[in-house]
Amino acid sequence: MDAAQPIVSDREDEFERAEYAQTIAKFLVLGEDEPSIAIGLEAPWGEGKTSCINLVQHFLLSHPDNPLIVKYNPWLISSLDGVIEGFFLELAAAVGADSTGDDAKELAKNLLSFSQMLAPIKLIPGVEPWGTMVDKVLRALADANEATSKLTEGDLSLQRRREKLESSIKSFSRPIVIIIDDIDRIPPRDIQIVFQMLKAVCDFERVSYLLAYDPKPVREALSYGNTVDGGKYLEKIIQANHPLPRLSFIHKKDFFYKHVRIILDKHDITLDHYDEYWLNAYADRTDLIYLIETPRDIIRLSNRLKISAPRTKGEVSFIDLLAFEVIELKIPGLGAMIRKEPDRFVGREGIVREFMTTYSLRSSQNSDHSRKTPEVERILSELGLPDREKEIAKSILCLLFPKICGPIVMNYGSDPEPSINCIQNSHALLKLLHCGLASCAFSKRAATRFLSSPNERNHIAKEQRQAGELEEWVSYLESVASDAVIESPQELCSFWIKQVSVRSGWSTSSRWLAPTIASHLCKLLKFVENKETRLSMLNAITTSKASFSASAATLLELLDAHKLVKDGSFIKYANSINSEALPDEVKRLGFSFDDLIRVKDTWLESIRTFTETGGDLLLSEESPLFVLLQWAKYDENGGDAPFAYVERMSRDPVWAKKYVLNFNPRTDTAIFQNLMGRPDDCPKHIKSEFLDRIIESLNAASDCDSHLTWVSEIREADIEDKL
Repeated sequence: MDAAQPIVSDREDEFERAEYAQTIAKFLVLGEDEPSIAIGLEAPWGEGKTSCINLVQHFLLSHPDNPLIVKYNPWLISSLDGVIEGFFLELAAAVGADSTGDDAKELAKNLLSFSQMLAPIKLIPGVEPWGTMVDKVLRALADANEATSKLTEGDLSLQRRREKLESSIKSFSRPIVIIIDDIDRIPPRDIQIVFQMLKAVCDFERVSYLLAYDPKPVREALSYGNTVDGGKYLEKIIQANHPLPRLSFIHKKDFFYKHVRIILDKHDITLDHYDEYWLNAYADRTDLIYLIETPRDIIRLSNRLKISAPRTKGEVSFIDLLAFEVIELKIPGLGAMIRKEPDRFVGREGIVREFMTTYSLRSSQNSDHSRKTPEVERILSELGLPDREKEIAKSILCLLFPKICGPIVMNYGSDPEPSINCIQNSHALLKLLHCGLASCAFSKRAATRFLSSPNERNHIAKEQRQAGELEEWVSYLESVASDAVIESPQELCSFWIKQVSVRSGWSTSSRWLAPTIASHLCKLLKFVENKETRLSMLNAITTSKASFSASAATLLELLDAHKLVKDGSFIKYANSINSEALPDEVKRLGFSFDDLIRVKDTWLESIRTFTETGGDLLLSEESPLFVLLQWAKYDENGGDAPFAYVERMSRDPVWAKKYVLNFNPRTDTAIFQNLMGRPDDCPKHIKSEFLDRIIESLNAASDCDSHLTWVSEIREADIEDKL
């Protein structure tokens, strides 16, 4: 069923209206001498009036009295004058085409004769059946020339021709049922003519009428200022007006699901666990089905999805797309707001160029107000929706965009985690608003290609780096990696470590890229099933000298997850660890204590080799202090090795100055002292010489006063400690 093809038989009836239509059909078939009756089938546009009419006609065709069925569509008439003529022409055509007896021919002739006196026929040129109808009628009567001459015979009395027509109708052997649909589609003046015609000239015995219309525009058209009430006027013409049976929630929901499944099957869209869950949840926990008022709404929604679903397949949650299309269809003002100010619904999430609207600037200046009132309340208030529509919109928005709903978010405790394709994530929303892939949004297709095709990685990462979005890209990959095939995971680990050290123009690696990549690498370990592969991945990470910032952060996260780091120090003995108390996702990695010791020692060997062969951590690392601290944490001698490296490198005044400027004098005193070796074992004169060199290098500079004062105070404290 679609908007252009209503159902035609009871086998297609999905809203349980067949028995209702059968009752109307029986009522419309009049016996001999029964006066004319008009039944009004009332319902708003799109609720299925035409389908119900077709059901009535279906039952009329099987009625034992074999009624003559005439369907008249006044909206095909091109002018006011043609409305009445068109009606009689349609009736005459039906009589002439459906019967061959003399009574039928006489009735058809009298119908045309009567209509000829009412007004000139004015029809839409070229629109069937009007273009050839007159010819068909005349051929049914006999020879065209003879019939035409007969139509011009007789007197010109309208009353006598009406009486002659009535007599012909009585002599006709079959009851006549006239169906007039879409009355509410024609202009108000034509609506008046149709009802005046039925009242004044079409009140014939054994002729019944079934009229379908939306009562609101019809009543308005029949009203004349303050003098005539259209509703009262309608009551004089319609003997039985009846609303179309109500569409139940269950019927709409089933019809809705049916068309959703048609879209999914046609475009080969497979719902993931999240979408399958929310397909039912949206119907049961929001008012989405109530927002869809008519079957026509569902058809229109289906037609929209035929365009947007294949364009966003695999990139945007189908259920979120479905809910958004309902919003655009039924609350277009809200849909327009989402398109115009997307940052109001998902936040900017770093995509400044796409989501930097005037609202972003306003909200940053009114943060207190933002905290007091949930954003959803302000959005709905600005739209000025009616209360009922506002509640419906809120229930849908709070599932689509939970960030805007504050404490009113509906959380049932067992909801699955939203996927990266949900439009509460900025990239998915961008792809929805662009109706497909766009250069301004990450692509799941590209992410899958990145993970499964090693030769694609460098090109894709370069594009994201040049766009200044490499960190976001790493985070985006995590949501795809669990379902993707990761080809050459060891090479992928080495690739990411190298990315931290890459510098290209303005998009120099951020100081946050290393921990972001470290977190990503730890997650990748969980997505690889084979333990030996996981160990080889760790080996690739810890042996790489491209970025100790990234490898140290990965090692720290891994050891911390296994409870091997406590109070900033590495725990050396396995018997102090309760492996059963570890989270399940950590236990599933299958790493033993000895495995982790070897990983840690491999990393220590890598950094020792790097520094002993002339490597400069200040030059190579984005976070050299973090690397030195981790080195000190895992060093078997309590930090002697990193201090020996710093002490040796600080003999270069330029290096010494650069080293000290990495510290914040207000917060990093303890860190600075921790990197000076064990206080009891490190010779005092080495520390003193080290501090003196630092002070000397700062004295030679002109822009290091605060650091000079800070190190001098540490030096004084060291002297006092000696005394």
